[in-house]
Amino acid sequence: MTDSSVSLGETLDSIPLASGAVAMISDLTGEVSQADASATPELLSELAAGARLELEAGATLVLVYYESGREYAFSGPAKIEVG
Repeated sequence: MTDSSVSLGETLDSIPLASGAVAMISDLTGEVSQADASATPELLSELAAGARLELEAGATLVLVYYESGREYAFSGPAKIEVG
């Protein structure tokens, strides 16, 4: 029997990224907007470094960073900048 386990980092390395994307929205509830964007962020949206998001009161957002595989959770009201 062979070991077919794969780490999260290896999995994330194999995902094709949108140009300049550094993070992805892995969970989202409530109202979230993105400055300087024509589309409203939604579940699985990819975000570039420098993207600015605003969470309304009661909103929640979880970002997964591709390079580290770490998740960060935010609750509104809040303004965040993807780094």
